[in-house]
Amino acid sequence: MADSSKPPQYNDKYITLTNTTLILKTYYFPIGTSKIIPLSNIERIWIGTDPELGLQSIWKKKSWGMAFSNVWWNCRFGREFDTNNDHNFVVALKDHTTWRCGFSVEDPEAFRSLVGEYIQK
Repeated sequence: MADSSKPPQYNDKYITLTNTTLILKTYYFPIGTSKIIPLSNIERIWIGTDPELGLQSIWKKKSWGMAFSNVWWNCRFGREFDTNNDHNFVVALKDHTTWRCGFSVEDPEAFRSLVGEYIQK
């Protein structure tokens, strides 16, 4: 559950970042509920353009759900047609599940500045 005692550090129509959780909005297909990830369970966050994420093919990203990759995407219609889009992020979790979590943000610079400790280039 999100920490409601403090305002979010970052919030847009795709995600909310609090001091304890990353909430991926409209994550589970087809019901549209959120995925709540404790920050303590994040191993790594990838950022950058599609080639940097290994998602340069139209078949490796999806507007919502899983494409032909190991990333399950929260909902953002048109994502699969973007190229060199630094608004896309991918999270790997410490429990080493097969699937990574993909999402977009509206302000990548603001988000990047808040999660720097999880980013490995």
